[in-house]
Amino acid sequence: MRGVAEAIIRQMSDVTTINTPQYKVTPPGLLNLLLNNPTPISITNLAQIREGHDRDIKLRYMRRGIPTEATEEEGCDAGNSSAYLETVVTHPLFRQISLYISNQELQKYYDDATAATPLGSSVIMAELYNRLIVKINGLLGSIDQALLTAMSTRWGKNAATGSSTPVTINFSTLNNVTLTDGIVKLIDQAAQNEIVGDLLLVGNGVANTFQIASMLQTAANSQGYQANRWQGFRWYNDYYSTPIWGANHFGVIAQGSAGFVTWNKNEGYSAGTQGNSYFFTLPVPVILADGQLTNLVFDVQLKSIDCAVTIDGNTRDRGYILYVSKHFGLFTTPTDAYTPTIPAVPSVSDEIPGDRLEGTNGLLHFVGAAS
Repeated sequence: MRGVAEAIIRQMSDVTTINTPQYKVTPPGLLNLLLNNPTPISITNLAQIREGHDRDIKLRYMRRGIPTEATEEEGCDAGNSSAYLETVVTHPLFRQISLYISNQELQKYYDDATAATPLGSSVIMAELYNRLIVKINGLLGSIDQALLTAMSTRWGKNAATGSSTPVTINFSTLNNVTLTDGIVKLIDQAAQNEIVGDLLLVGNGVANTFQIASMLQTAANSQGYQANRWQGFRWYNDYYSTPIWGANHFGVIAQGSAGFVTWNKNEGYSAGTQGNSYFFTLPVPVILADGQLTNLVFDVQLKSIDCAVTIDGNTRDRGYILYVSKHFGLFTTPTDAYTPTIPAVPSVSDEIPGDRLEGTNGLLHFVGAAS
């Protein structure tokens, strides 16, 4: 079992070094965004996690100071609290696919992988890889859908409106600058939420067609305006977002405000032979939106079928089933990261204003329009 698994890894590595586009996988919009813009979180028990231990990750954060904490007079008061808050970063989501391989097929893969003088990737091994990639594309789509669903409940308050209700942005003014709508309104609301750096946009519909139309502009118009000269955002089109978020819905994500949390189960003591299965991890090359190539590591279980069985109405002869899976989750900045307002208590105390960004978390929800 171990030799077979090692043969699969070896030959797949051989296949992927060809650098042929057909052997690469492109993650959908939101997943692509999260992989392309990883959240810089320092994890103290990372070594244990990599060894297969299932550990909660606790993120500590402190609220920034607000103007009401300052005084107009010198004094010796105890001062304001600067205690840490905590949030737990989890990986509650799981997705899995499976691929059946007959003994006869697998023996060919094994023979090719263990040949004394390998002559590059065989047609047989490339076929196995093609089958796996076709399945993994579906797995990535399912992971993206799960992330989109999780994100749909994580939108923070928009400081420009005081609500998390999606704001309509009219992109019909491609050739003109208006102070109250379009890309100007989008940038202004991002600024009111104190978002710095490039805006990360993900979604579907009108916002995507605006991006396409902007790319087609070759020169400035009579007003000196050229949409594609503004380089302050990165757009990630996500075709799965339409049925989950709604048509023309898109999000603006501040860098570092959302992250893809993963955990590999088949590491350390959890790897190796257990019963009639062999457990290991498999890195799969994925292409990100900016052209970078990275690896997404999946858990793999190679299970031996030592007697013919019927699965989903299909009879499977002796062979193996390859289970490819991923444990993952979505990290987002907590909505209590900024000091909240303390309500007034009648006849006791007045209202104490909180941070102007109270309830925000760097995740803004919008709806594109073209009317």
